[in-house]
Amino acid sequence: MSTRRTKGNGLSHPTKSEIKKPDRQKTKRKISVQKVSQAISPRVMKKPTTATAKGSYGIKGRYFAASAFKAGGMAAERFLSSATGEEQLDGSEYTNLNEAWNLFYRSQSFSHWPNSAYVNACHQFIKGYGRYSATGISPSKLLWPTDRTVGCVICAVDEGSTLKQQLDELMKLPFEEVILVLDGTDEGTRQIGQDHPLAPKVISFDVLLGYDIGRAIGAEQSRSDILLFLDADMVIGAENLLPFIDEVGKGADVVLNSLTERMPVFADRDSVSIVKQFLNLSMHRPDLEADSLTAVPHAITRRGLEVIGTGTLAIPPLAQVRAIMGDLRIVRVSSSVNVFHYNRIRSNNVGHGNPAEQMILGDHLEALHYATEAHGPRMSYSDFNRDREIACKDGEETA
Repeated sequence: MSTRRTKGNGLSHPTKSEIKKPDRQKTKRKISVQKVSQAISPRVMKKPTTATAKGSYGIKGRYFAASAFKAGGMAAERFLSSATGEEQLDGSEYTNLNEAWNLFYRSQSFSHWPNSAYVNACHQFIKGYGRYSATGISPSKLLWPTDRTVGCVICAVDEGSTLKQQLDELMKLPFEEVILVLDGTDEGTRQIGQDHPLAPKVISFDVLLGYDIGRAIGAEQSRSDILLFLDADMVIGAENLLPFIDEVGKGADVVLNSLTERMPVFADRDSVSIVKQFLNLSMHRPDLEADSLTAVPHAITRRGLEVIGTGTLAIPPLAQVRAIMGDLRIVRVSSSVNVFHYNRIRSNNVGHGNPAEQMILGDHLEALHYATEAHGPRMSYSDFNRDREIACKDGEETA
């Protein structure tokens, strides 16, 4: 039996059994609820600065997603309040939704591409929008980081096994148009393109036209502000296409897939990679390293197409030279797509000196010839202090 101890002032201390212990479970729960509230409510969470978010979007990513849900709801309310009479949420709703999303996204001031945080915030924005409207847009869809219209040119030969999967991925994005160029393809591949719910514009040729001709044909038939170029022999996730459009939103005219970082050291590279880098160096663009319009995906704006010429896309290195000479803003995407992993192995692109390699090397020589025709045989590289006249003998001339 416990007894109280009395102090000199007549007051007594309570015994251990009389002291009421705090309910630790309730305390834990209060803390937990508070943390969750701060994580999901943009009203009570302080917006992280760009400096805080740099290198990691853990905290800012959570804020981004929570704010996106709220912004989506507000976008729906604005649209519904402005709708009149018989105006319904029809096919243009996706466009309206993308415009509202882009306004919100640009306000976030990300210092670099937010990767998965972007995808998650897209989903939350659409969910928030759907909460206040009878939208038929699935939360699994994605939205462009631009208000400009985006189209896609995808070239296929006999790639029925991957074509359907790639078209399925493209359905997650609000393309203005998808142009499928079938180059001497089989009937099965043609049927996949024609029957797919994405309803691409199918341009079909019975004969094999050759490498990159389909890009030129598709670009000529397009009307979008921005064009993405893909090949159907690989499946690239929809989320991996977003950074290309984001770079256009920052002012780029041509966006290349950044593959140099995935290449071996220079001494171990193949001849195609070496000549790509040599071309960029010759054109005073060492920053592009070995990245080229030869590789997909890449994006080109309407202005870029006008400067380059759609027909020139059939020779990708030449298109790149014309882009550089035309003072287009050419950048490399911040988040590259590893096409080395997906690229389909064919009999004509394997082994040293294979036909595809010889064609690409010839393309680069053609591009260099075009540049020297415009800028002279040294292409603005200085002759330094060399006196060529002294070296001439018997009237012999130097180049």
